[in-house]
Amino acid sequence: MQDSSIPTEVEATLAVVAGDPEGIFESIAAWPAIAGHTLSAATVLTLHDRYFDTQTGALAGARLALRIRETEGARLLALKGKSRRLEGGGITRLELEGPCSAKTLAVIHQTLARHGVGLPAPAAPGVDGDADAALHRMGLEVIQDRQTRRLLRRLHGGGGEAPLGELALDCVDYRVGGRRLRHWEIEIESRSPALDLAACIHALREHDPRALRPWDYSKVATGRALQKLCGSAPDPAWFAAPDRLSPAGYEALETMLGGILD
Repeated sequence: MQDSSIPTEVEATLAVVAGDPEGIFESIAAWPAIAGHTLSAATVLTLHDRYFDTQTGALAGARLALRIRETEGARLLALKGKSRRLEGGGITRLELEGPCSAKTLAVIHQTLARHGVGLPAPAAPGVDGDADAALHRMGLEVIQDRQTRRLLRRLHGGGGEAPLGELALDCVDYRVGGRRLRHWEIEIESRSPALDLAACIHALREHDPRALRPWDYSKVATGRALQKLCGSAPDPAWFAAPDRLSPAGYEALETMLGGILD
């Protein structure tokens, strides 16, 4: 049972597995609304994410992911947990995120312990000076490094209230075996029960049913599967271009993800 005192996120994701990803993003970026929710003007962000684990994969074994994110001059430390599918579409999972600080790391260290991942306690002064060094002293190392160009739009109801959620159009660059592989996905994160998440996903899928596929896998799991997919004699039919997968490649990737997440 999930601890109700731990923050969770509720979101749904679609991967662009065929067609013209740039054109699909450009079209959706111009939408004034989705499923009755108005959309704010777009903000473009660049996200640099590095994920950490022990040499034995203790966090992956517990279905946890620890990340440092750098964006717009800020550095954030986050821990995400196992996804759980929701009726009507979407997933929910543990998410802790805060500034790269000793306080944030202490909370994450305690949460890891509650999930059966015992690591050495963070040494003073924690991560306030050097986050990488602090994590290294805990026995953690970088297992994935990626960059995302995100076009972000907020969803509102009819009353001009606080955002009900966010729509993110993500173009993700993975470094896999000396090559760059690009993955496009559309993510809607709910911040209020008033957001009709299922209706939003339905509206997006109706835009291009052939190209947009439900993708209930985290970016870190997708990256791990891409590494495995490209690890030994990949099939040329898996690639629509040197830097992107074909629909057949995404079928193979989902098979890999099933094995990784079992």
